[in-house]
Amino acid sequence: MRALPLLIVIVLWPACRSQVRQAPSPASERAEALFQRALLPAGSWYPHDVERAIDLLDSAILLAPAHFDAHRLKALLLDELARPRAADAYHAAAALRPYDPVLLRTVGCHHLSHGDSAAAHTWFLRAEAAFATDAMPVDSLPWQHLVDRGTNLMLLGRTGEGRALLDIAFATAPDRPGRDLVDHLRALPPRIMAHALLPDREAVLRAYRAW
Repeated sequence: MRALPLLIVIVLWPACRSQVRQAPSPASERAEALFQRALLPAGSWYPHDVERAIDLLDSAILLAPAHFDAHRLKALLLDELARPRAADAYHAAAALRPYDPVLLRTVGCHHLSHGDSAAAHTWFLRAEAAFATDAMPVDSLPWQHLVDRGTNLMLLGRTGEGRALLDIAFATAPDRPGRDLVDHLRALPPRIMAHALLPDREAVLRAYRAW
């Protein structure tokens, strides 16, 4: 019977931690100390420092499995090093914050940049549902999310839908680099494949990764 209340505490803790102060356990204090120690090597240019940060984060997670920031930073670092464990780390973080639209979008971006369009589509839909909790219209969604979803739809062969989202992104992108990227993606020439008009997958992925 404790599982549901515990899950609610884990999900809602960031919103209420400033209002409710509980005495931390020794394990959670050690985990937080390890997390803080990981921050400096995490920002290093050197892969061996980043590896050290990941080891510290692993130790923190062993002590406090619900330490969201440790899971999220570990996923980002593994992704930076192009390690296959990154997807599992992202999923573990998302299990702790299942309604965090920025995190859900990040997981989708990870799958998209690695060419797994089907998985990316699932995560982008979850992100969009989280963004749209107040019945937000599609043209009010963050333009970066529209780029992600539009690019992924193109890779899934849904070229018309993808370009429609890119058109909205182009109209709402606030800066020139963003508009340049979207304009480039929209202008990628499609090719005929199996009697269907599909975008050049590698060209789309190259442009997206360069962003």
